Amino acid sequence: MTAVENSISDGPKGIGGWMILPILGMAGTALAAGITTWQGVAGLTLDDWQNLLAAYPWFVASLALSVAFGVAGVAIIAFTLKLIFSKDARAPKWAILYFIFMVVIGTIEFGILHHYADVFQDPSMLDDEPKDTIRNYIIAAVWVPYFMRSKRVRNTFVN
Repeated sequence: MTAVENSISDGPKGIGGWMILPILGMAGTALAAGITTWQGVAGLTLDDWQNLLAAYPWFVASLALSVAFGVAGVAIIAFTLKLIFSKDARAPKWAILYFIFMVVIGTIEFGILHHYADVFQDPSMLDDEPKDTIRNYIIAAVWVPYFMRSKRVRNTFVN
């Protein structure tokens, strides 16, 4: 047995253990993002959109950007989960990309919402956002090192 084969066989292997948690988190996030995006877009009539666009064009642009971020996030999750379940060696890098994407996008969206909460004088726009942004940072702080250092990850995604 070579040194590489020996190091790969040491420790846990396969999709299981702690790896289940980020997989469930990604799937739940994709589902929640899809539902939230759909409700946000479908919840307004064409007249509502036209009135918003006339009065606050930059707000509508930021909403469109948020929808684009949501679609991109769901696409990254879908691709990452495909890589994970096919045990592709690229899966850990895509998982790390996803967690960093969530931190960056969450921070950008928090800044945009903070601005529009001031514009509309509606602090309720920020009710969940600080909590969501902090949660993204904590999740990334836990799972990025896991995907970088875990023996299970290293042993599972070797091809």
